Amino acid sequence: MAEDAGAPGASPRRPLPPGFTLLEIVIALTALALVTVICYGAFHLGIRAMERGEVAVVAAQRLRVATDVIIRQVKSIVPYKARNRDDEEYVFFMGRPARWRSSPAPASRAEAASCASSTR
Repeated sequence: MAEDAGAPGASPRRPLPPGFTLLEIVIALTALALVTVICYGAFHLGIRAMERGEVAVVAAQRLRVATDVIIRQVKSIVPYKARNRDDEEYVFFMGRPARWRSSPAPASRAEAASCASSTR
């Protein structure tokens, strides 16, 4: 039955103002929260990966520096002659393909001769 605007005791129908229903607002906020959580997770994952990468780079740099020092030392393996207090020469460092040897400074000529003969 249609309402008659002219009928006594009947209030005229007013048009509703434009807007959103509670259900539409709840759905929109839920979607916004979901997108926010996904973005935060991706951002947090990226930050953690960057921190782990920095730690790995620092460790790799330290290993590289140590390896470079060792490589330089091994490449320079040659018999190194030094002088003792009596101004006598002796072999301080002797390198061979299979081994290397370092000796302290001998005090006398006899010790220098024994070091030289043992490294041959």
